[in-house]
Amino acid sequence: MVHFTTKLEVIPRPTTPPVCPKCGSHRTEIIGKLDDSTQRTVRCNACGAISTVPVSEAQSFIEGASSAA
Repeated sequence: MVHFTTKLEVIPRPTTPPVCPKCGSHRTEIIGKLDDSTQRTVRCNACGAISTVPVSEAQSFIEGASSAA
C-alpha cells in the first residue's frame, strides 16, 4: 500500500482563451496590445479574424498559460 506523507499540490485548471467574435472558436492567440493598455489584439487561428478584447479576458488567458508551463 502506498502512503503519502505530504499533501498533493492542486494543479490549477488552464483557462480558456478569448473567444473569436466572428466564428466563436477558442483557437485564438494574443498578438499585441493597444497603446491605452485596456485591450489586447487577438487573432483567430480558425478563421483568421483579428479583433480586440478587454484586458480582463486576455489576462485570465495569459495567467493560465504561464501557470500551466
